[in-house]
Amino acid sequence: MWQLLAAAALFALASALRTGHAPALPRFEPDIWRAIAFLVVLSSFGGYGFYIACLRQRGVTYTAVMFYLTPPCAMLWAALQFGDGVDTAGWIGGGLAALGVMLALRVVGQRREDAGPGASADAAAG
Repeated sequence: MWQLLAAAALFALASALRTGHAPALPRFEPDIWRAIAFLVVLSSFGGYGFYIACLRQRGVTYTAVMFYLTPPCAMLWAALQFGDGVDTAGWIGGGLAALGVMLALRVVGQRREDAGPGASADAAAG
């Protein structure tokens, strides 16, 4: 929360210095506020909630490895949602990221098996 408030204050200050007046709030139209609420709920509760749940369920190593799927997922979302084109480099990069994640998760799974029942992959790695 403090990081977001600090960033908002800095952007408001930069806007005020650039334009000469305080930044305006979005218009009070239901569609705009629904979109803002959707983004806040999706990113804050959805993103951070799944992140914390993944940390608790799977551990640090698994969660960190899954972050490598963020760019390919964002690329596919932009293609589906906004009609953005995906070029050859995008497909190759996404495929390499997915392959790297699969290989890394295989290693994490092997470490978990080697450590025995009840041990986390992070404890087995250390």
